[in-house]
Amino acid sequence: MILYSWLATYWRPFTDGIDVAVAIPALAISVIAWLRSRAKRARRGSSVAPTWTDGLPWIALLALLSGLEIASYLSSPRRSHPTVSSLADPTMGVHPGRAGLFAVWLAVGLYLAYGPGMRRRG
Repeated sequence: MILYSWLATYWRPFTDGIDVAVAIPALAISVIAWLRSRAKRARRGSSVAPTWTDGLPWIALLALLSGLEIASYLSSPRRSHPTVSSLADPTMGVHPGRAGLFAVWLAVGLYLAYGPGMRRRG
């Protein structure tokens, strides 16, 4: 994961290379999470699929964070109300920082896909 993060972040933001480098693990983790949720439902013997209301906590969290980001963006002076992206710029401006944050993003995705019961085998 660390090696992939290091290599993937050689591309600059908003280029085709980084788009592909981000899409590969995003798709892989999405497929893993989907397959695990289907397997979990099958083990329980439940044929009930999740509904949109199951996602309400995530929707509420996204709405709250988006609202805070927009409020910070529109507030003045900007120095007193920094956005998340303006706080991350110094770290994301150098390759080790980009690679580190990319690795954290991958780790969070794996944790969400496998859940808190994720254990290393072997």
